[in-house]
Amino acid sequence: MEEGATPSKSYDLLKDAAVKAIGGLKVEGNKVIALRESNLDSLSESDIECLNQIIEKYGCHPKSGGRDAHDAAWQRSWNKRGLKRSVKIPVESIAELFPDSDDLISYLSKCDVK
Repeated sequence: MEEGATPSKSYDLLKDAAVKAIGGLKVEGNKVIALRESNLDSLSESDIECLNQIIEKYGCHPKSGGRDAHDAAWQRSWNKRGLKRSVKIPVESIAELFPDSDDLISYLSKCDVK
């Protein structure tokens, strides 16, 4: 996606919620509206910490963070997309950005992660 990486299932959920409320969400324009209280029980402490950092950094202006999502893996995939408005980023492309990427890629292929 031009504004940065978006997990496909999240993107699909938001597209559906723009048509009809689904999964406790509805979308009005560019706003995502929760229709129920959040249930943090299924989130780890690090999940909550990460979400809080994102909220603290971007608040109500998530577009200002779009450039943060553009790493080398995104750039390579985006440049190969042709006329598509979105593109999948292979897990291997993301793993290549980490130290010891060969070991990580080997581990991911044994786990059949795609």
